[in-house]
Amino acid sequence: MENTKPAHCAACQRKLDLGAEAVTLEYVVIGPRGLVPLREAKVFCDEDCLQRYVTDEEPEHLKRRIP
Repeated sequence: MENTKPAHCAACQRKLDLGAEAVTLEYVVIGPRGLVPLREAKVFCDEDCLQRYVTDEEPEHLKRRIP
């Protein structure tokens, strides 16, 4: 059955619109037929929010450089 409720980022609570790119984090066990979910997957709007969720450090961004 398809989930019809709108998704929100687990870190910043931003609403994720239909068609938006997202990152998920899911706890699973490896079974004989593949991955078996242990909990509901968490959805994040980008890698920075995922990093903030799993660590206390702010994501490091390098200044833009011209090659």
